Amino acid sequence: MPLFLFGVVINYLEWRVASFFVGFVAGFIVWTGANVYYDIQYDGLVLQKVALLFSLPKFVVFLIAGMLGGLLSGLALYSGKGLFSYQSASPVLED
Repeated sequence: MPLFLFGVVINYLEWRVASFFVGFVAGFIVWTGANVYYDIQYDGLVLQKVALLFSLPKFVVFLIAGMLGGLLSGLALYSGKGLFSYQSASPVLED
């Protein structure tokens, strides 16, 4: 929700930003950083069990979670920016 609202603000202020890319990078960094933090906090037990569940190495779980978070964040920012960026196709005729 915050990234969606930030996308609306970006459009309102008319900033020229590659919205999906910025949202993706921000989401990737936040989600990967949170996973690393919780992995350190809980001595790697939770992420090790998730990695065993999917038969993947632990670093792949970090990357997949980061990419999913980045994808969702990028789409949220892009949607917020695109919400008000389109104008009507036909002009309003006044009498």
